[in-house]
Amino acid sequence: GQPITIDDYDAWHGRLPAFPADTLRAGAGVPLTSGSETVGVLGLAYNGGSTRTFGEAEVELLNRFAALASIALDNARLFAMSQEARALAEAANVSKSQFLASVSHELRTPLTSILGFTRIVKKRLEERIVPLVSAADAKTERTLQQVESNLSIILMEGQRLTALINDLLDLEKIEAGKVEWHMEPLQIADVVDQAANGTAALFEEKKLSLVRAVPRDLGVCGDRDRLVQVLVNLFSNAVKFTAEGAITVRAWQEPGQVVVSVADPGIGISEADQQQLFEKFIQVGNTLTGKPKGTGLGLAISREIVTHHGGRIWVESEPGVGSTFSFALPTRKEPENDGKSA
Repeated sequence: GQPITIDDYDAWHGRLPAFPADTLRAGAGVPLTSGSETVGVLGLAYNGGSTRTFGEAEVELLNRFAALASIALDNARLFAMSQEARALAEAANVSKSQFLASVSHELRTPLTSILGFTRIVKKRLEERIVPLVSAADAKTERTLQQVESNLSIILMEGQRLTALINDLLDLEKIEAGKVEWHMEPLQIADVVDQAANGTAALFEEKKLSLVRAVPRDLGVCGDRDRLVQVLVNLFSNAVKFTAEGAITVRAWQEPGQVVVSVADPGIGISEADQQQLFEKFIQVGNTLTGKPKGTGLGLAISREIVTHHGGRIWVESEPGVGSTFSFALPTRKEPENDGKSA
């Protein structure tokens, strides 16, 4: 629309027939817009007893007010849209939480039974049936070996599915602020020791060594179990992508923070993959390692844990050379908050 001025409303061709005469003398109006759409009119008028009319100066002033009003209308519309989107997102998040809780229960119950009975069958097979089979009966022996192999696969895949369920619930709880955080003064060396003990079997299986360069006097305030979880994730990833050699964990003091790093001589990570490494369900290197192992949630969970502690986590890597994952935690005497996360 275009601005309009009316010098004599009663004589104007657009006058409303039912409008009382001598009520208005003159008027001016400019369009109110939202985006490319006209949504209203901003106008001024003199009453019937006046002889004044509106000129270019008054119309220009109206245009300025209309421009400001249009901005305000756009902001109000965008705010309403954002509020609606937020409400939808919150509703979706609640639905997601309810869905995950329901699915985890529905999956965990039968999965526990499957794993339990599979272990029993495998144990009975090894203890009672295998000893009865003669080594000379090659066909039966091959069949038993195949059955044992299939049972091992069932156990391995069942454990992998259990880990996926646990990681999904863990990440959902952290993101929803439903985790109980137990913040306390800690020595990083003790956290490293506990994580190393928990992953010792992984190192032994691949005949890898863990080199430690962690002073005993580096203190932080944090949740011990959650920080151990971060290091277990980093150790597990390092072992997964390292064929031989040693994995090194270091820790040192910097102004206002303690830094911990886990370095491996593995396959390395491209710069493009590094950008998305800490996102959910990202498993870099799958094409190089065949069937993926793990859930792709470990680093996402680690990022959430470190962030809650007021720290940050990052990676430095070069394909074919190896990777170094590091995280920094602030050195403070009092935790940022205790109890449930905000």
